[in-house]
Amino acid sequence: MHERLIIKMKNYILVETKGIKPAITLDIWSSGSGDKYLGVSIHFIVDSSTKGKWELITFCLDVLAVEGSLTGERLSEYIYNILKKWGVLPFVCVTDSGSNLNDTSCFSHLEEVINCKIFHLVCSCHSLNLIINDGIKMEKKVNSLISRCKKIVGHFHSSNIALQNLKNIQIEMNPNCVPVGIPSYCATRWTSAYKMLSRLYRLKSEIVAVSKSDDVIYEIVPDEREWEVINGIAKFLQIFKEATELLEGDAYPTLPWLIDTIFILRTVLRNDEVFQDIFLKRNESGYNRSSTLSNFRKELEKSLKKRFVDGFCTCDIECGDVGHIAALLHPRTWNLQFFPEDLRKKAQKILKVLYNNQVPPNETADEKVTCSTQSGTLLESLRMQGTKYMKKKSEYHQYIELTVNTLDVDALAWWPRNSHIFPNIAKLARQYLSIPCSSSPTERILSVSGQIDAFDRKLLSPSSLSMQSFLKFNGNQFKKLGWL
Repeated sequence: MHERLIIKMKNYILVETKGIKPAITLDIWSSGSGDKYLGVSIHFIVDSSTKGKWELITFCLDVLAVEGSLTGERLSEYIYNILKKWGVLPFVCVTDSGSNLNDTSCFSHLEEVINCKIFHLVCSCHSLNLIINDGIKMEKKVNSLISRCKKIVGHFHSSNIALQNLKNIQIEMNPNCVPVGIPSYCATRWTSAYKMLSRLYRLKSEIVAVSKSDDVIYEIVPDEREWEVINGIAKFLQIFKEATELLEGDAYPTLPWLIDTIFILRTVLRNDEVFQDIFLKRNESGYNRSSTLSNFRKELEKSLKKRFVDGFCTCDIECGDVGHIAALLHPRTWNLQFFPEDLRKKAQKILKVLYNNQVPPNETADEKVTCSTQSGTLLESLRMQGTKYMKKKSEYHQYIELTVNTLDVDALAWWPRNSHIFPNIAKLARQYLSIPCSSSPTERILSVSGQIDAFDRKLLSPSSLSMQSFLKFNGNQFKKLGWL
């Protein structure tokens, strides 16, 4: 069955990606037995116009055991073998910013082997998490306060008596509630800082009550001012959490949303008025300014500026152009309203080049004035034939000058309705809108591998783990396509 599904999937990918290039995401994972695995996912858009909507497709290509030193060149060989097996030639690859896959030799060597440019994007969600970690690390008071919060959570996790006491007090204060614990913060786990701090603040009264009978909590419980700082930090991190959840989606194009998201984050972090309205507690004397929160904001802004250039986090300045084109091809972000004028013009110029290259040889990018003089003078011909001989706007110019109601526009539904008007640009949209802006698809694949590897299955052979990961992750898509 495994081999039969591989053949079906390979043929499906080759048919559906004809004329376009897919995107891939990569990540590396260690199994419970210490083996290293390379996870690879592929992403493309299927033109299901008959259903009234395009469809984003994600497949797991492989979870491959990798051996030896994980140098960039060595990894490029593994990647090449997987691409060769599937007959895939991607034009964009997304990885996180902390793995060996970011070794510049990896993609330079891969490009030499396949003789094709591959744009390398860094996972935006991973970068957002690193910004949070930078802010916590660089603002000493925040770092110290979060360290104490981690000790509080750690105490509840390590002491069943303390946890039960916390839950009992929750029921005493609110008999109708369902008592909950407090999630821990892990620097490598996206949104975990927010989840810990927001839950702590929500259980503020209960934790203070516990501290009266628990010496460990009593020594480190925050005071009233520190609780407000915790609440302020949680509000900051809530925006990052919502941004992460938006950008790691897999049912809609995510790369175009990145520009808007980074713009909003920059506005919040730079604008004093927005900062005061959202984050600072108002009292009778006006805003109660917290230097700790202000400094934390500045550190976040500094890290955001370092990790995102022109709205995108890339390893190659040209890769930002890929993101800009994706935004230009999404009907919600096509006007690039958050772009500086020079970047907007640059993105439009690149799209025009791509469009001209996309136009079939028997067509012309711009229809020029063509006049017959058989009926007499040129003026007479134009007068008789009217607009037939007037210069028509190209498909590209019609698209650039388009007016779209951008509220809640679903790109996957908009393009099938308009692809007959913009057939060549629609092909570009299918290619660029399929690019994920995070490596979360591969994270999900390797999470599936982790579940399979759990407990007594740690003795699975690498080939068995790879096969089971492939079947489990792709299973729903196989059923949808009628292959299972």
